[in-house]
Amino acid sequence: PWYPAHVDTFLTVMREKVLSDFLRWCKGERVRLDGVRLERDEEHGGVRVVSTRAIDDRSILIAVPEDVVLSLFTLQSAATDLLIQEGGFTSPSVLQLAIAAERAKGTASRWHPYFATLPVQEDLPMLLLQ
Repeated sequence: PWYPAHVDTFLTVMREKVLSDFLRWCKGERVRLDGVRLERDEEHGGVRVVSTRAIDDRSILIAVPEDVVLSLFTLQSAATDLLIQEGGFTSPSVLQLAIAAERAKGTASRWHPYFATLPVQEDLPMLLLQ
């Protein structure tokens, strides 16, 4: 890489911390992993899910309690209600705004360990209409 080796070591340690913090958060939030493991995704900078056993189409691999899912229910506030009821905004739009506001809280957010596992950016294909 173009940066010094000690920076690479620091980044590796930070990625490991992000993953261990997230696994601890999952346990504390009652998220169950069954037949999968989480590991660092070096290529994209996030976390990926890897199967540890044969699975079928009825297998439940990850169980997330309803109160842990990022939704308008868990992020409900006077602001979200106002945007939907009086502002004419669609629920998906309000959810995106609520998630952005939650991420802006940084470490004060309940979901910070989850947000930290997401890639910083994702390459999206550019579509050109002719």
